[in-house]
Amino acid sequence: MPISPYGVTKLAAENLCYLYWKNYGVPVVSFALLTVYGPRQRPDMAIHRFVHAILNEREIQIYGDGQQLRDFTFVSDVVDALILAAQSDSKGEVLNIEEGTR
Repeated sequence: MPISPYGVTKLAAENLCYLYWKNYGVPVVSFALLTVYGPRQRPDMAIHRFVHAILNEREIQIYGDGQQLRDFTFVSDVVDALILAAQSDSKGEVLNIEEGTR
């Protein structure tokens, strides 16, 4: 039950893709990419901000109590996963692309 506009629209898009697979045979797979980092990443993402702060000897801004956990995935691992998914027989699924560690 998502509570953000992003989450609601992402779930709606995944459901729409599933509908087209079930009703019309459109071979579709949806992906959930979890905190992708690497070369040319968005500057507003945590890894970029943390590294930039450390290199410039600035404090890292922490939100909340600092206890939250994330799974970070390197961009080349995402590319490998997408290629494997394209070569697989997966259809009508939502696949999480993640490193698997927190």
